[in-house]
Amino acid sequence: MPKRLEIYLDTSIPNAYFDDKNPFRKEITKEFWKKLDDYEIFVSDLVIKEIEDKRRRKMPYFSEFYQIEVRDEIVKEFTNSRGDVDDMMAGLHEIRMRRAEKEFDLEALAKRAELFRMPRKKQAS
Repeated sequence: MPKRLEIYLDTSIPNAYFDDKNPFRKEITKEFWKKLDDYEIFVSDLVIKEIEDKRRRKMPYFSEFYQIEVRDEIVKEFTNSRGDVDDMMAGLHEIRMRRAEKEFDLEALAKRAELFRMPRKKQAS
């Protein structure tokens, strides 16, 4: 059996599911939603919080997905000066980091890289 395609959902997909302002977008999203079992779906805790805050209710269908908690340092990296978090980029980066950590010993690689790092020259005043 071939591996199922993995999809990361950001807030735009669940929001489109409830979009009464754009019936076409809503209908397309509902059709896509019917096919979610064909995919491995990932969603971050940031997305769940944002959707539930906007809808002011729990979204039970999220329990069917692989939920990923995004680390604080990644959240900070994808937070702009107004304090808004780019949940899509943060979630995708968290997935990439987890895969890299699983595949490689990142701590050992960082130590090796440190051995080869050249000290920075001080700039003349």
